[in-house]
Amino acid sequence: TKYEKELAELNKKITALDKILGSVREQDKVVKEELIEIRDKYKSKRLTTIVDSLECLEIKPFDPTKRAARRAMIAADSFGGIKVMSCRNYVSAVRDVETSGIEGLTLSLVQAEPENTNIIFGSLGNAYRADTEFIKEKRWGEKGEPLTNIYPDAPADEKAVCVITATEEDGEKDFYIYTKNGMVKKTMFKNYIVNKDVYQAVVLKEGDEVIGGEFAAPEATIFFVTSDGLCVNTLTDDYPVQGRIAGGVIGVSLNDGESVIYAGQTTVEAESAEGGTVVWNPVGEVAVITSKGFAKKVLATEFEPIKRNRKGVKIIDMDNSSRLVFASKVLEPFEVAIIDTDNNLTVLDTENMRLDSRTGKGRPIARGLKISKIVKHIEEF
Repeated sequence: TKYEKELAELNKKITALDKILGSVREQDKVVKEELIEIRDKYKSKRLTTIVDSLECLEIKPFDPTKRAARRAMIAADSFGGIKVMSCRNYVSAVRDVETSGIEGLTLSLVQAEPENTNIIFGSLGNAYRADTEFIKEKRWGEKGEPLTNIYPDAPADEKAVCVITATEEDGEKDFYIYTKNGMVKKTMFKNYIVNKDVYQAVVLKEGDEVIGGEFAAPEATIFFVTSDGLCVNTLTDDYPVQGRIAGGVIGVSLNDGESVIYAGQTTVEAESAEGGTVVWNPVGEVAVITSKGFAKKVLATEFEPIKRNRKGVKIIDMDNSSRLVFASKVLEPFEVAIIDTDNNLTVLDTENMRLDSRTGKGRPIARGLKISKIVKHIEEF
């Protein structure tokens, strides 16, 4: 009967609860299951930071003379736009590639603190002082604002390349700017802290563009990957420190009609060689993708550090009708967003890319894929 069935279910539940009450292991199992259920239901990141002791906390006194800009996230998207997000919106957003969609793909992401200096570096060599109070706030998946919508003096075709947030101590660090024609400019970062909203950061020759910028690491070399499938790993002691109004020096010698598709530092480890000399071996891998959709990873150690202004060696075997369209260092796996000519989005995890020799052809991502754009999606700052 109905009542007998309900009684049987109730007795079954009582037996299960008695088992939990009588066993610490069963109690732990219930707690674990409920925590996993909460994690899967609410996909926000941890809002707190766990520290070992109060000594780990740095508490600064309030300075009434400083302007109270708000803490927020600043992102440069794959279209070259800029957006500001509240920390709450950032934390609560689901930021993976598929959920973000094409308009949510992010090239650069920082957390802007009120006391920090925040600078946007543009593709045409200009720098923009970023103020979280005046840049339009948006959600994670929304497209950013063009620079011209924020800064009336910005050139119409300039795109945001990267966003840098710097403490007072960071001002004494060296900063690299890389261009698609293979130029590298090394400048102390405090030279970019200017009391203007828009100003020149690097002198570019006609047709050249800024493709990246980053603080100089203490033990690193600079990798370049070119559109014709060559890679050169350069020593950093050959790059002179220059002023803000300078054009940099040649980092890689390019073949006619070719350009740099990736430039960036790679961590190196010292190793003793014969005769007591020290050899600097780069750490990690380099991921590459061709215009025809062939992808692979190559160990960074296959490229020995050399002086700058060299052509480098082959990183992938391609036919004459192919070009490299994406390259990036890989220290930890990340997702790559591949957009085809019909605006369809394909996600590729670098963990699934085949590790190959530098002369290998790689493996196709998908047959017949017509690539329009490839983006290394940044979802964590």
